[in-house]
Amino acid sequence: RACADYFRMHNRFPTKLPKYPDPALIRTLHDTIMADYNKFLSKERKIQEQELAKNYIELKKDLEKLNFENSNFTVFAPNDVQELNTEGMVLHHCVGSYIRRVCTKGTRIYFLRKKNDVNSPYFTVEVDYSNTIRQCHTYCNKTINKVEEYNDLLSFLQEWCSSKNLKMESKDGIM
Repeated sequence: RACADYFRMHNRFPTKLPKYPDPALIRTLHDTIMADYNKFLSKERKIQEQELAKNYIELKKDLEKLNFENSNFTVFAPNDVQELNTEGMVLHHCVGSYIRRVCTKGTRIYFLRKKNDVNSPYFTVEVDYSNTIRQCHTYCNKTINKVEEYNDLLSFLQEWCSSKNLKMESKDGIM
């Protein structure tokens, strides 16, 4: 996934990083280009986001059908496309680069929060249109197996999948 993100960002952003990097360096190069890429896109995004924001408002009702919560966690669709940018900046990952794909029904993005702190970014979840959870990442793309609440998070994701007829790409939900 880091490799695909790297090439997508590299092809849109004029950078001095190698076009065909050593595979062993791809994670480091992905993280290096991500910060510069997000700055580069901030100007371009303002214009595009106005158009995409209109599309997102129409999609939001369908996206909300997958909202879910239990006593510990909640998962919900962002209110608008700007929240995707904010999520990416706060958690230091590239979800902001997914805005166009979300607004054109290429994928869906959800915010997973602790129930007692729904306003603080915690995890970001990608669900494709075959109803499969493809990614679930927190700060700097850490996965759920890197946090103390691993068992609770895995249980929550399994509840969500059962409730909304979703699948996980792996037994740990691509964690």
